[in-house]
Amino acid sequence: MKRVLLSLFVLLSINLSAATLTATQSGNWSDAATWGGTAPTGSADVVTIGAGFTVTLTGATAASSLVLNGTLNDAGFVLTLSKTNSTVLSSTTGGTHSGSGSITLTGNKLIKITATTGYILTIGNLVVNQSAAASGYNNICEIGGGTVSITGTLTLNSGGIFALNTKTLILSNPVSSAGFFTGSDIYTGNGTGSATFTGLGTLVPATGSITLNSSAAAIPNPTQLTTLMNLTINIGSGNTYTLTNPLTIAPNGTSAGNIVVTTGTLNTGANALTVNTGGTGVSSIAPGASLVVASGGSVNFNGQPLTIQSDATGSGSIQTVAGTLSGISNVTVQRYIANNTHWRMIGFPLSSSTTISASALSTLYGSGYNAYTYNESLDNGAYNGSGGVNAGWTSFTSSATTSVRNL
Repeated sequence: MKRVLLSLFVLLSINLSAATLTATQSGNWSDAATWGGTAPTGSADVVTIGAGFTVTLTGATAASSLVLNGTLNDAGFVLTLSKTNSTVLSSTTGGTHSGSGSITLTGNKLIKITATTGYILTIGNLVVNQSAAASGYNNICEIGGGTVSITGTLTLNSGGIFALNTKTLILSNPVSSAGFFTGSDIYTGNGTGSATFTGLGTLVPATGSITLNSSAAAIPNPTQLTTLMNLTINIGSGNTYTLTNPLTIAPNGTSAGNIVVTTGTLNTGANALTVNTGGTGVSSIAPGASLVVASGGSVNFNGQPLTIQSDATGSGSIQTVAGTLSGISNVTVQRYIANNTHWRMIGFPLSSSTTISASALSTLYGSGYNAYTYNESLDNGAYNGSGGVNAGWTSFTSSATTSVRNL
């Protein structure tokens, strides 16, 4: 009888040390009913929250790993996941973590956060707190699949590596980092990972691609951000992103290797912006967006294609060339023409600075002629037959001259 009791005690101890938990209803994490009657045991638990269920923390909680296909509400508390050298946080159908607390990862070696391709794993505040790496391996937290969106704050406390590994990481807020990012495959150095920043963010060294989606976007470690495969500026009309250091767009032979200004303005500041050869994409400036080459700055496209786009909402532009603009031998300038009958000046067929004056026109054509400049922003819609001259056209005085030059 004593042997039987001892066996039951050992079995009971094993069950208390680890549990496989799958939520069968919404409820509190600490409530056994949430897990179909199986009570959580602690840091060795392997947990799944299925789609349609919301599990809420009632205090600091620990587990080994979490599959999040439903919703985790941390209610201001911390969930610590400690699994080492494996996938520690994942989603197969898309899941959401919310609350003012955090999910904290403490496992060492290679730990992964993974979402199935086509789905987004949304995390609130994420803390990566790997301890100092032991001899013979690096501590790496890797986006192992799909898209991971961190809507709160990402904190790297370890000095380890946060690897995108050809996947997408979306950051919405500032990054507190004692470690560093790599957009490349950390094993071969030739990955094409991308990072989308909707607020402050860091990618160091940045060999993947960055999209800046906020006028507040900034790179906290500018001296280390020197090379990207692609750069997209999408910060909203009227907003400007100014480079804080020289930047090179260096494609790896398969990446787009381009600059895309979707909304807002990209300003070089007093820095060099260079697009290397070998990319597969076309750099572009969207309607209403612009590129400013500031005093002391430069842009060199190295003959790579650039399209300045135009549609019914407006036209893209290179606003100010106070610095140096070069390597633009492959440029397409679009000009949207509305469906009505009127003359529009597309551009001057000139390759160098040329002076035009009203008096020069009189010499060539006699009296009654004048020279005009056209400012699209002043266009008031008045065309032939609508009465009056369109306000976009401004005539020169007899002594006025203007210089125009192509790109």
